Amino acid sequence: MKGKIKQLNRMLKIYSAYNRRKIKDNPLPIRLWIELTSVCNLNCVMCLSKSISKNETGFMDFDLFKKIIDEAAGFVYDVYLHHRGESLLHPDIFKMIKYAKERKISTRLHTNATLLNEEKSSLLLNSG
Repeated sequence: MKGKIKQLNRMLKIYSAYNRRKIKDNPLPIRLWIELTSVCNLNCVMCLSKSISKNETGFMDFDLFKKIIDEAAGFVYDVYLHHRGESLLHPDIFKMIKYAKERKISTRLHTNATLLNEEKSSLLLNSG
């Protein structure tokens, strides 16, 4: 709880300084967006993932994810684990969420939910 209050206070100070135009230098980011995969199981008309060549699709390596999280720990309070791909397709998604949580970084996830079943839903909830 103490860590959450500290994060909230930091956010409030940053937003307050920003609103008063007191920020002269860019502060460290408090939120990150990480694209774990560019692979998707759907082909939606409006989605940008269709514009990705098959040669450019893939999954982020777990070691790279750990490096990003380790470098961000202490100033980032949450991370969005999505962009063009379906994050639930990543073989290490639950391990990644758990790793971020262990570093006191909350995770957010967008999904088309077509891959969610009872087992994956439980893993998702229990990982972070």
